[in-house]
Amino acid sequence: MAQFSPKLARMLSGLLYSKYRQLLEAKCFPAGVELIMINAAWTSSIGAVK
Repeated sequence: MAQFSPKLARMLSGLLYSKYRQLLEAKCFPAGVELIMINAAWTSSIGAVK
């Protein structure tokens, strides 16, 4: 992604993240596993302090 502009890199990263989330949801549903989406900003100790 280093060769792309920052705007294009952000867009591609978001697209890949979205596709991964869709795949994960599709795998969890038939297995009867609950998928809980959380904001990644709150998963670290720095996020909790800020």
